[in-house]
Amino acid sequence: MIKRIGILCLLFAVIAPAPVYASTAVIAGSGSGAYKSARLTPEIYNNADKYLTSLRLKDEDGNDVPYCLNSVASETKSSSEKKYRLSLENSYIRGSSAIFEFSLGPEDLKKISGGEIINATSINFHPAGGANFAKTANLYGSLDGNTWRLIKNSLSLYRVDGAPDLGYNSKAGAVENLEITFTRPEKYTIYILELLLDVPSPAGQPRFGAAAPLPEVSFDSAVLFFREAAFEREYFEREFSPPFTLSEDSGDTIVTLPGTRHLRVKSVTIDTDSVFQREVISGASRQTLYNFNWGGENPVSSLTFLPAAQPLDDDMTLRIINGSDRPIAIKGVSVAYYADEIIFPGGGGGAYTLYFYGSPTSAPVYDIASYKDKLIKNGLDELYIDNITIDETTQGARDYSALFNIAVFAAAALLLAVLLVKLKRAS
Repeated sequence: MIKRIGILCLLFAVIAPAPVYASTAVIAGSGSGAYKSARLTPEIYNNADKYLTSLRLKDEDGNDVPYCLNSVASETKSSSEKKYRLSLENSYIRGSSAIFEFSLGPEDLKKISGGEIINATSINFHPAGGANFAKTANLYGSLDGNTWRLIKNSLSLYRVDGAPDLGYNSKAGAVENLEITFTRPEKYTIYILELLLDVPSPAGQPRFGAAAPLPEVSFDSAVLFFREAAFEREYFEREFSPPFTLSEDSGDTIVTLPGTRHLRVKSVTIDTDSVFQREVISGASRQTLYNFNWGGENPVSSLTFLPAAQPLDDDMTLRIINGSDRPIAIKGVSVAYYADEIIFPGGGGGAYTLYFYGSPTSAPVYDIASYKDKLIKNGLDELYIDNITIDETTQGARDYSALFNIAVFAAAALLLAVLLVKLKRAS
């Protein structure tokens, strides 16, 4: 029995095939850099699996070459900052706390009454004196001075003289932490800073109660900041004109775009002289396209359809809702899509071949992906894809490794069970 199970496992190991790569592409070109890049073409997207997990790169000796994919051509960061000054309206002692109440100035309050929304991402407090301190604080906000919300508690505020000037302190030679950053933008007009004192005052005073002598630590103003950072990314874009086909379904025109399978389509532009305004549907996207051109000098048209830019399961189709009208005459279609580039070490030169097939598998994990941005910044030799060979007969090839691992585990469990039964009988 045990011998039969072992033979069965060996037979499965021999029969279960490794992934069969149905298609290949040669990465051509040259350069003196240590790292190369090449832009993927629509043919690769069409015949690889949807999320490109089946890509494998090999050198001329058949060795695996580590790679990563990149779709961002450039990235820029922009930032903006607005300031709103707060004046000290009141300060007093409440129990074991010193209370400082700040409010927006009249000019900013006029902006709010005019409809402007004043958001803040942080607040910075300005100490009135030069004393050193380190205190625990709580921060409250209000719109009317009656209803208060705790914004942050158990904060550490401090200021220490005699330290090196690091260039960001309110006083040279001081190290300080006087700015409180909010977890979300706030739009309050009144703020209360509560400093927890070391020695409590007499009990019985109301929450925002009678004035009492303030400690040596005090503040005379504060500033609200609204800081906003924005990232602008430009992606690799390519455009081509597929040999589209037209068909009719329930009076609507169906435009099929071969060669768009698995592409992240950015836009589809129709070339037509017809005057029309029609609803156009593709997947979950629905838009109105129109062309008001009566032969004048100022035509008005919107002939570009913008889909969701997600990898398509199949070739893209557009359904043009004709209603009772005749179909429009389409002369041509252009498709813009987002492309990826493959990045890999290629300092040794030689030929590189990209293998891919239509069935998904476990994507390889290379550490080149973790320092991809540094490679892009240092510069890459741009190569190109050439000699694409598509093998239609093996597009259904699958990766049986997971199934094989399950079968081996099951066989091992069965062998263990048989051995335990034999040992039990022997005892």
